[in-house]
Amino acid sequence: MTWRVHNFNPGPAALPLPVLEQVQGDLLDFAGTGMSILEMSHRSATYEQLHNQAIADLQTLLGGTEDHAILFMGGGAQMQFALVALNLLASGSYAEYLITGVWSETALSEARKIGDARVLWSSVSVMYASTRSSSTALNRAATSSSAMLSSSSRSTSSSGKSPKR
Repeated sequence: MTWRVHNFNPGPAALPLPVLEQVQGDLLDFAGTGMSILEMSHRSATYEQLHNQAIADLQTLLGGTEDHAILFMGGGAQMQFALVALNLLASGSYAEYLITGVWSETALSEARKIGDARVLWSSVSVMYASTRSSSTALNRAATSSSAMLSSSSRSTSSSGKSPKR
């Protein structure tokens, strides 16, 4: 058997050798088509069958229903941060972020491309070393924010829209 290294860093996980061997073979000739899945049109019947089977398998594994769509999308963390803002940051509203390090700063940056994204609290002053030392300030900010969100949802301008803060 081949000596295998397991990668515990973020990203791909270790796969069983038989899975890797099947993938290796399919990269040269997928399902007897004479071409790699990487070379195949995403509109071909062979790819459509693979795509639909993958969706069905995931729905079974995750216990999903037809009420939930499964999407296969490229991209990484930044795209996920943008998708959160695209789906949750409605026009005329705002999102507040707790800045605890590089990932939350990246999420804030992506959200600001979509709409009004604000810093509720940040640990930048302590070089992101702690959130505990500022827990009182964090609780105060969260309480203040909740009150502000409650009042902004009740108050509207003459146009019927909530005022921008």
